[in-house]
Amino acid sequence: MKLLYFDTERRVALVELTRRNLEVLLAKLDDPESRKTLFSPVENHGVVEVRAVENEAHYGKRAAGAMLVHGEMV
Repeated sequence: MKLLYFDTERRVALVELTRRNLEVLLAKLDDPESRKTLFSPVENHGVVEVRAVENEAHYGKRAAGAMLVHGEMV
């Protein structure tokens, strides 16, 4: 995991996750003992924390929003 960009004025961060990061987060969802979180120190910014949650826990009773995939909204 790597912080690529952080805009303090707009409070926007761009984080790069590797396939390995994503696979670990998916594995953490199945582990009841896991905190389901990846941490990475970032020079001059503190720590980047990425947490995995199940779809049901995140979306609850609402539909998932659109996503941009290969330049198209899906």
